[in-house]
Amino acid sequence: MTAGPLREFRPFARVFARHLPRLALGTLAGLAAAAAAIGLMSVSGWFISAAAAAGLAPATAVIFNFFIPSIGVRIFAILRTSARYAERVLTHDATLRILADLRVWFYGRIEPLAPAGLWRFRSGDLLNRVVADIEALDNLYLRTFSPAAVALLVSMLAFLLLAAVVDIWIAAAFWLLFALAGCGVSFAAAKMGAPTGRLIAIRTAELRVRAVEGIQGLAEIILFEAAGLLRERIRSAQSALLAGQRRMARIRGMSAAAMHLLSGAAVLAALYLGGGLVASGGLSGDTLALTALAIAAAFESVFGLPAAYQFLSRTRAAGGRLVEIVECEPSVRFEAFSDRVLPGSC
Repeated sequence: MTAGPLREFRPFARVFARHLPRLALGTLAGLAAAAAAIGLMSVSGWFISAAAAAGLAPATAVIFNFFIPSIGVRIFAILRTSARYAERVLTHDATLRILADLRVWFYGRIEPLAPAGLWRFRSGDLLNRVVADIEALDNLYLRTFSPAAVALLVSMLAFLLLAAVVDIWIAAAFWLLFALAGCGVSFAAAKMGAPTGRLIAIRTAELRVRAVEGIQGLAEIILFEAAGLLRERIRSAQSALLAGQRRMARIRGMSAAAMHLLSGAAVLAALYLGGGLVASGGLSGDTLALTALAIAAAFESVFGLPAAYQFLSRTRAAGGRLVEIVECEPSVRFEAFSDRVLPGSC
C-alpha cells in the first residue's frame, strides 16, 4: 500500500475523477445556497432595522422605500430554496453514481482473485466490504470535501465584503472565529473520533459477518443446538457497535456546542466593535444589524464540518479494508484482467 496522507483513497481517485463536472456543479450550488442564505439574513435584518428607525418619525416613515428591500428578501428566499434543492440533487446524484461505479470497479478487482486469492476472507466480511465499506465512502465528497470547499469560499468572500463595506477589525474578528470553528473544532472532533470511528467500522463488519454466517449455517446451528451461542455473539457485537455510536454522539454534541459558542462569540464581537462605530457615527445602526445577521448566517456553512471529520476515520478504515483486497496479487493471471489489477501482494 502506498504511503502518505489519505493513502486509503488514492486507488479510488480515478473513479471520482470521472464525475468531476458533477462534483464541481454540486459544490457551486452549495456555495450559491450559502451566499443566498447570508443575503437573506442580512437584507432581512437591515430591512427590519431600517423600517423601525424610519418609523420613529412621520417624515421618514412616509419616504421610506420598503418595496426594493422586500423584493430583495423574496429574491434571496427563492434563490436559497432553489440553490439548496439543486445542491441536494447534484451532490447526491454524483455520490450515488460514484458508489455504483465503485462497486463495479471493486468487483472487477476481486473477480481475478477468486477462488485462491479470496480464501482467507470470510463471505460475510466480503459482503460487508462490498456493501457497508463502499457505502461509507459517500462521506468523502458529500459531507467532507464539498462542505469544506463551500466553507472556505464563504470565509474568503465574507471577509472581503466585511472589510470593504463595514470595518476591517470586524472582518478580522469574524475570520479568526470562523477559522477556529471550521478548522480547530473540526480537527479536534476528527482527533477525538478517530479511534471510535475505526472501531465502528470493525464492529459493523463483525456484526454483519455474524449475521450472514448465522443464516448460511442455520441448519448446522439448529442441529447442534447452538442458536443461543449465535444470539449471544450477535448481541455482543451489537452492544459494542452501539457503545461506539454513543461515544460518537457525545463527541458530536460537544462539537456542536463549540460551534454555536463560537458563532455567538463572532456575533457579539461584531456588535461590540460595531457599537463603538455607531456611537462615533462611523456606522449606521441598520448596517450593524445587517452585519451581525450576515455573520450568523455565514457560520451555517461550517456547522456540519465537525461531524463529517469526526467520521473521517471510519471512512478511512473502510477505504483501507477495500484496498486490502484490491491490492492482492492473483494466483493465476488472465489477459482479460491483466490491466485491471493493482500491483502488490496480499
